[in-house]
Amino acid sequence: MKFRFALLVAALALALSISAFAYSDEPAQDAAAPAQEETTSEDSAPFVLLRVYKGQFADVKDGDWFAPSVVSAYEYGLLSGRGNGAFAPGDNVTLAEMLTIAARLRAIYTTGDEEVIPAAPLEESWYQPYVDYLKAENLLDNRFEGAYHLPASRAQMAGIFAFALPSEWYCLLYTSPSP
Repeated sequence: MKFRFALLVAALALALSISAFAYSDEPAQDAAAPAQEETTSEDSAPFVLLRVYKGQFADVKDGDWFAPSVVSAYEYGLLSGRGNGAFAPGDNVTLAEMLTIAARLRAIYTTGDEEVIPAAPLEESWYQPYVDYLKAENLLDNRFEGAYHLPASRAQMAGIFAFALPSEWYCLLYTSPSP
């Protein structure tokens, strides 16, 4: 259970920190970010490493303060970057991207596999299957229609992540440890 909560917090922290990075004056480093070591825990199920990071993002360098979170989110299948070898850590996170992460979290949690959400047909926006999945799960209404390309606010990010996973994931916040 602790691992599950930690993974959710890491994904939320990554999303919030990437938005904040756009305003940072930190210089980029030159080496590729290192791959994370595999974590094995019975508490991690259904989240398992789905792929290995091998420097796929040219703009994520070893030593970047956000690199470990990017690598973990990539390896667990939550993030795939912006394409063409870019992660775009200085860009804002859009509502479409946040909804995609939320849908992947939900799909992995409920089925063990993000692949239950099909790829978008050519005539559809890349994020539409994720939006449709969240709507089918009764986790999303039409409030973001027409705004998917806008930057997500921190409040929207918190709300999006809060509804993505079942309430039992949050029990660590409200229960006191046993003596």
